[in-house]
Amino acid sequence: MEKSLKDGIIAIIIDFGLSKVLPRNSNSNQLIIGSIPFLDPEKLSDGNYALNYKSDIYSLGVILWEITSNGRPPFNNINYSLSIIAINIISGVREKPIKGSTISFIGLYTDFWNGNPKFRPEIKNVYKLIHQKDMIYGEKWNRTSKINVSDIDQTKSKRANKQEDKQPAKWLDKAVSDGHINYVKYDKFTDHIEIGSGGFGRVFKCKWKDNELIVALKCLKVDTNIDEEIIEDFINELNLLRKVCSHPNVITFHGVTKDDSEIMELYKNI
Repeated sequence: MEKSLKDGIIAIIIDFGLSKVLPRNSNSNQLIIGSIPFLDPEKLSDGNYALNYKSDIYSLGVILWEITSNGRPPFNNINYSLSIIAINIISGVREKPIKGSTISFIGLYTDFWNGNPKFRPEIKNVYKLIHQKDMIYGEKWNRTSKINVSDIDQTKSKRANKQEDKQPAKWLDKAVSDGHINYVKYDKFTDHIEIGSGGFGRVFKCKWKDNELIVALKCLKVDTNIDEEIIEDFINELNLLRKVCSHPNVITFHGVTKDDSEIMELYKNI
């Protein structure tokens, strides 16, 4: 679209991974991975949800945030898989505001990406809202600014016992015993091949004997020296996965397993 925007030209926001035109109120479930951060959470949580103009408003909100980030794609600076990003978005997680943005502009795009379509602006009001002067010249936001940005992350955890949360083995045992997470014995997996690693630990491709499936094991090494943020991220991920354990638009989460030194998340391998 470079140099092609002018009066009379209408830009349409579509699912960014698609190279075809979809009819109005399409309920196509052919989601392309690159589009997930821009896609209406209603569609991510329900593959049969019909995309509509309020879905376009949501996508526009993400684009407006991306403009302030100097073109950095949303969620590209975290180590979560795309399936976990999708689950986070469904649960209300949004990107954080960029320092130097105006408070008015932040308020605008957070309204656009509200998880409830009913609270997103009407399309007829969008032009007027975007062209208000304080969007550019208003008060700048920084981390000490007084602004209500609750919509940016609607899933801030309210833990009653943080110390317990930082002990993944105990937390996992309780989640399994309460029936919240499926547990599979570690000896049910064979032919381990390491396919990735990071600060959290390692990822293995292996065979699940009982189901004759090739699966991926994401492993958290239990170590007294491990970064607390990594433990917190791992537990947050498990919390999200148990809420959406087999969502059709994300990689299937089968449960957890563990050996003496590592706790592992079990995914369908793709």
